[in-house]
Amino acid sequence: MSPFLPGSKNAMTEESAEKLYSTRLVTVSGPPSQYVKLNVGGALYSTTISTLIKHDSMLQAMFSGRMEVLTDSEGWILIDRCGKHFGTILNFLRDGNVVLPDCRVETLEILAEAKYYLIQELVQQCQDWLSFMKKEDVEPVGLCKVPIICTKKDCDRIVSSTTKPVIKLLLNRHNNKYSYTSQSDDNLMKNLELFDRLVLRFTDRVLFVKDIGAENAEVCQWTFFGQGRKKAEVCCTSIVYATDKKQTKVEFPEARIYEEAMNVLLFEERHLCARCGGDAGRCSPPRAMPNAQQLLTPPFAHAQHSSSLSVRPTRFFDALWQICILQNIIVMPCLNIRMCKVASIRTPKAEF
Repeated sequence: MSPFLPGSKNAMTEESAEKLYSTRLVTVSGPPSQYVKLNVGGALYSTTISTLIKHDSMLQAMFSGRMEVLTDSEGWILIDRCGKHFGTILNFLRDGNVVLPDCRVETLEILAEAKYYLIQELVQQCQDWLSFMKKEDVEPVGLCKVPIICTKKDCDRIVSSTTKPVIKLLLNRHNNKYSYTSQSDDNLMKNLELFDRLVLRFTDRVLFVKDIGAENAEVCQWTFFGQGRKKAEVCCTSIVYATDKKQTKVEFPEARIYEEAMNVLLFEERHLCARCGGDAGRCSPPRAMPNAQQLLTPPFAHAQHSSSLSVRPTRFFDALWQICILQNIIVMPCLNIRMCKVASIRTPKAEF
């Protein structure tokens, strides 16, 4: 039986209940070294009056006697705000500076609290930190950059310096020793056009590279990299023997290229913010961090913030769906024990 119900052994009397839940308005007064108890949205804090009145803010007005504050029967001063970041507020009042998190969401929450308590210096620090975090390496909308390389060393350097999957297209007609078959020129253009379409579609998820070097003996070749290693290679050229001479045949293995492109998307790494669960690319500062002197100089402050990495198997189907939209393909996924077989029925190709 509930202690609040009449007739129970531990039934709370009206007098005790009124005493427990009673609140009253009081004026705080006392020496600066006196400690006060704060209940901020259920989070309990204890600090001195000198800390609360150090900066010109609403807290100074509350604890210098200019404003009345609400207290409960146990002497806790009640503040109807979320107490999640009140510790950060107190640290700023104590030191005049605070280490802000890399997480944009948390910084916005601290900014909202600083505005409520009218702490202008902290408001300015949060705004400056948010402005700094916006200086990300974001390309203008519609602009795609494709590195052009000439040597294998350049390719290795690019692959090892990125966390994205890499798709490289080798196109070098200078490597050809023989004449082309009748369809080779058209197929070369089809490979190039497919590369351009993939760049426009997946430039934010995949790093595309064009190779025009002469180190490779191939004329047209696709190479797919994931997690810094080569995962697959699709060669589009072969030598055919005509009646009186050899010829170079260029093919367009479209289905194989799409298959390997989908496979390499499985190695896409998604950086998630360990604090708010959002995309760390949008949540955290850019890679080009300021130097140590800048970090120590207000208004900038910086805390180490690790991001968790997760690779979801469902990305395969996400990538499959996007590529099928790109090529206007109807896809019927069929799951059979731990194998995924995709049967596709082609409809007339969309014009690009």
